[in-house]
Amino acid sequence: MGQYDLPPDKIHQIDVYHTEGYGEYATVTTSKMTDQEWNALTESEKKDYWLKYAGDPGTPKDHPVQRTHTPDDSPWKYEAQPGYDVDPKALRDLADKMEGEMNGWKSKLNRVQTITITTQNVTDYQAGKDFVDIATTSKTAFGQYITEISNTYTAVIGRLRATAQEYERAHQKTKDAVDKDVDL
Repeated sequence: MGQYDLPPDKIHQIDVYHTEGYGEYATVTTSKMTDQEWNALTESEKKDYWLKYAGDPGTPKDHPVQRTHTPDDSPWKYEAQPGYDVDPKALRDLADKMEGEMNGWKSKLNRVQTITITTQNVTDYQAGKDFVDIATTSKTAFGQYITEISNTYTAVIGRLRATAQEYERAHQKTKDAVDKDVDL
């Protein structure tokens, strides 16, 4: 028996239209649905008739969902475990160290930008001019790479400092809430 089966008395109330012929010569006859016609319907068609002839379909609670297993309604058994211990001072120290190192190598690498190569340094021939163009392009590209690396490195330093600050703020907020017994 399917999910949308109707009792036989309801099935025999359904009108079925039979058409014989074509166009102006067609004749339409009406009869009541038989059990054999009902069994030949798809589940979707049965659902349409079920909604029309079964009466009030009720609420979703009247049609419980079939489950493969019953959910476990036992009490929650899990406890919070210790989280990560964050040391804001260590984060700030790491950020300061990274910033110092970055400033050191950045000043050395930025010297590449000050190098100037002209045809007077090499030759006035076409090969010398090509070399100057390549060197200038390389110098410009190198400067762009250094700038992008420096910006990314600076962003990491900023995130380290922000993490330290947020940890201290959250720790203080939690401490205040516990001391006052107030919800977060």
